[in-house]
Amino acid sequence: MNDSIDFLQKETLMLIQATLGAISPNFRLVSIKEVDKLLMITIILERQSDPDLEEIDDIACEFEALHENPIEYEIETIITDSEITWPSYDTIVIYRRKEF
Repeated sequence: MNDSIDFLQKETLMLIQATLGAISPNFRLVSIKEVDKLLMITIILERQSDPDLEEIDDIACEFEALHENPIEYEIETIITDSEITWPSYDTIVIYRRKEF
């Protein structure tokens, strides 16, 4: 199996664990992908919310704590109530809110 795929799958599991109990109804999507050895975590919120932004900081701390060594990553937080499309094939979505 491809080492890059194994790596991203392990990181996905760690991100899922880091988000447990942190996702509120305001969260629309959480995804992860690897871009040039950097993990890009994208979190889309429906509206501005200080408690949710604090939860995102907590997710980052939990994510880092799950690693034995430092990890290169960025969290991109997008706040929008516009329609969102499914991310590209190289992105793993760990949470997507059901929307009507």
